[in-house]
Amino acid sequence: MSGECQVKTSPDTRTKVWLVDDSESVRELLPKLLGEDQRLSFPGIFSTPAQALGAIRAGALPDVVLLDVNIGTVQGLDYVRPLRLQAPGAKVLMISTFWNPGVQKRALAEGAAGYILKGSPVSEMLRVIHESEQPEVSPAISFAENNLCRREWGKNARSESAVRGFRFPAGHPLRKVWKLLTNSWNGATAYAARLGVNF
Repeated sequence: MSGECQVKTSPDTRTKVWLVDDSESVRELLPKLLGEDQRLSFPGIFSTPAQALGAIRAGALPDVVLLDVNIGTVQGLDYVRPLRLQAPGAKVLMISTFWNPGVQKRALAEGAAGYILKGSPVSEMLRVIHESEQPEVSPAISFAENNLCRREWGKNARSESAVRGFRFPAGHPLRKVWKLLTNSWNGATAYAARLGVNF
């Protein structure tokens, strides 16, 4: 793949995925692997976050951004908020070679929709990408609701099974909200980060 920045325009309705990674091999291989899913397109491939931001300012908009955690001397985490600010409808997914709970926690707190290990099976990567596009409940949830979730769930949920297993009682005002949030593990952990709950 020649050059460090490629942007293509596409009239189709597939999910537009941008990849930001300083590794040329990752920029070449990952779109080929994930591109086998006909629901995805890769119109934006960048070696730096600054290039992605420049493309957004030029009028291109992604649906999902795969953002490397470490991009040379640049911290990808520092660009989660700027990317979401300039492309509010885009979901940012962090990608990394190594698992780091601290990095994942900060990524979710910054507004990332999930965290993907580069060594994960392609099927798992695709699952996370598609789950990130599920309807998201606005973070502008009332203070009372925050406290309610913190009291009834947050203090005791420390595992995926605990999160998936928790249910608000029938008729509870947060029941529908909770169902949306726990539609995916990424949604639940992202919401937990907004509540300040540590996993």
